[in-house]
Amino acid sequence: MESLFENKHAINRRFLKELYLYQYFLHPASMAVHLILIALFILYLFWDTGTMIRYILLIYVPLFLITRVIRYLRTVRLMEKRYQEVGGGKEVENTIIVYPDRLHLSSSNGGANQLPLSEIKNSFSTKHFYFLRSRSKLAYSFAKDGFVKGDLQGLIAFLKEKGLKVK
Repeated sequence: MESLFENKHAINRRFLKELYLYQYFLHPASMAVHLILIALFILYLFWDTGTMIRYILLIYVPLFLITRVIRYLRTVRLMEKRYQEVGGGKEVENTIIVYPDRLHLSSSNGGANQLPLSEIKNSFSTKHFYFLRSRSKLAYSFAKDGFVKGDLQGLIAFLKEKGLKVK
């Protein structure tokens, strides 16, 4: 069966920063939690009730947000080290080939995986990458400038034609 789309990209710091930035801060659920906490912080900052909850929120909210930033930075560093170790000191390169019925992912370290298109749950996009998320919550990544065959707009149109919920 002939491939419809092919995409290659390195798993490097840029990729990891964008992936984890989305997961920690830009995912709709994360954004909702952060906005609620910031709204509560601002409310209790200017509304002097003298209650203990005010003081707890004034300490907890900044501490929570600072902890999220630190955790994001540590995760990016840790995952970068892991991928360098897996790649023997070199960047791991992923290749995704899209067939009419499935995705085939292979990496330069020898790993390979296939995913039927029917298992794609949704998608999300960052500045340089487009991700397809499977029902088991695995993310399959495409570099927007990494298409060897086809392009991103064609891929999205193809997936929509297949009835998948993608943006």
